[in-house]
Amino acid sequence: MLYVVIPVFQSFSPKDLDVLTATAIFLIATSLNLMFEGQFLLIHLSYYIIAYYMELLSLHLGDVGLDDELQVTLNKEKETNSKRSALIFEHLCQASTQLNRILSVPVLFVLTTKFLSIVTCAFACILSLIHSNEVLNDFILVFPFLFFTDWIRMLILLSAADMPVRQVRRLRERVISVNSSKFAQTLAEKVEVIITLMQINEDRVRLSAAGLFNVGVHLIPSVSAAVTYMVILLKN
Repeated sequence: MLYVVIPVFQSFSPKDLDVLTATAIFLIATSLNLMFEGQFLLIHLSYYIIAYYMELLSLHLGDVGLDDELQVTLNKEKETNSKRSALIFEHLCQASTQLNRILSVPVLFVLTTKFLSIVTCAFACILSLIHSNEVLNDFILVFPFLFFTDWIRMLILLSAADMPVRQVRRLRERVISVNSSKFAQTLAEKVEVIITLMQINEDRVRLSAAGLFNVGVHLIPSVSAAVTYMVILLKN
């Protein structure tokens, strides 16, 4: 970033600007940029913690493949673990809902700005190859740098938002596999399993962009197609 941005900073700064003032301005701009980029780390850590605790929940649901005698012996303990896991899952869903309320609007803003930045950089790179321009030549390294780094930032955001969803799917599979391994179940146990599966819903932990759409890796093909379409449209 320093190698790419410093020449651009020098081209925009006044020629009579002293070194101390230029260094101060550059450090302030870099600090503000780091504060803005730090939100990707915050989002990743937040959803990683939720996904990690959801993965731990599967350890409290019992082991598959136990014999009948041991299964009967651990019946009461499994019931306690199941209730405890359901309570923990409920708290994790509440934490995910609160995160969604806090991050939904900023995530929409970030995705929109990164999308526009990717489209602009891709168009500028193509335009610089077709037409020689003095302004574009000064930014010859900036546009490819921003194009790839913004893609990486967007992928980090989408993959982080998808981590709890993947763990919920694994948790559902774990519940189904544990209960399908039992040869006999009472009606109350079957009803409890159905209620548990209804509570383990992916939509409860999904991150939405201000309620407009769900954020996840499933957006990558759509974003790629939209970027290609916008670049072709601008080129024409």
